[in-house]
Formats: sequence, C-alpha cells, structure tokens
Amino acid sequence: MTRRLIHFLALVLFLPISIASFCQDSTAFLHVHVIPMDRERVLDDQTVLIQNGRIASIGPSRTARIPAQAQRIDATGKYLIPGLTDAHVHLYSQIEFPLYLANGVTTVFNLDGRSAHLRWRKQIAAGELEGPTIFTAGPLFGRAHTAEEAVRLVDEQADAGYDAVKIYNPVSKAEYPALIAEAKRRNLLIMGHIAREIPLHLLQSAARR
Repeated sequence: MTRRLIHFLALVLFLPISIASFCQDSTAFLHVHVIPMDRERVLDDQTVLIQNGRIASIGPSRTARIPAQAQRIDATGKYLIPGLTDAHVHLYSQIEFPLYLANGVTTVFNLDGRSAHLRWRKQIAAGELEGPTIFTAGPLFGRAHTAEEAVRLVDEQADAGYDAVKIYNPVSKAEYPALIAEAKRRNLLIMGHIAREIPLHLLQSAARR
C-alpha cells in the first residue's frame, strides 16, 4: 500500500480534518486499525504516515518513526480503509460532496456531464474545494443526423476536457461507427447504454472499452 496517492485513503469515521490538510507536509494516523482490502484481514494498531499527499509508510505503531513536525491524529479504536470508488453517479450539486467523503467514497465517475463538473474537478484537484476526485463523461450522446455530426460532437467533448463519451438510446446505426472510431482516436472512454438500433455484431466489432 505504500506510495499510493492519498485520494485512495478514506476518512476515519468522520474525523474532523480537512482533506486538503492531508496534502500538506506530514500527517500521521496513530494506533489505527487498517483494512488493506487485499484479502480478509485487519492490521491492528498501525501508524500510517502521509507525506506530501502520499502514503509514505504503514507499520506497527510501536516501531513507527514519525517526523517531529507531523500532525498527529490519535485514531485509537478507529479504522482506515482505501478510498472507495463509485463508478456510476450523477452529480447535481456540491452539497453531495461531503456525503461521498463521509461514506469513504473518494473517487466518482459522473455519467452525464456539463461544464460545472469540469470546474468542480479542477477545483477539487487544486485543493480549492473538498470533494471526491471526479472523472466525468460529457453530456449524454443522443441522435446525430450524420456521421460527420457525430464526429464533431465527440471532438467538442474531447476538446472541453471530458474523460468519456456516454452513448444513449437514440444513437443510430449510421452514426455509431463514426462515433466509436473518433472517441477511440481522441482517447476517450466509451460508456453508456446499448442503443436500440445497434445490432449485436456492430457492438462487438466496435469493441467498447
């Protein structure tokens, strides 16, 4: 678990600590129960040291070496787990962010994007806003009139900075291959529904990822 990014570290039972503070200098969780989730086990009485936003060390508290300047958090009786990921959310408001964090969800994939999601993603990454790490698809991809229009819409979403395109039910057989090809060319994830008009062989040949 050493050297993992700190956004994989979940909060410990509502400890009153800012997420941003984890990325500043050093923070040590003392006497905490660690659930590594690599198999069914609990590591009792551990000290987890965070330095510059990364997990620097995990080990028994009796032998842990903690920098003098580190912020020390007594986590006796509490549990620390890797942060959870919700891979299908629809974010409507910043009000939701504390609820995700309080329940250990530190990463989300939003599947109906708009410009606000790109702004929130940037603010969270910069430490200006507390919330889960956001990956987001662009606006729902419905019917385009031509293959050329489908390519243009994919390019607009790629240029805006979205992580994926989300295909919705009305996408037609005429536009689907062009949409898939352009999304792959622009290195966008392809997500969404199985469109009503798309036959199975075309879905297989497009090889969604």
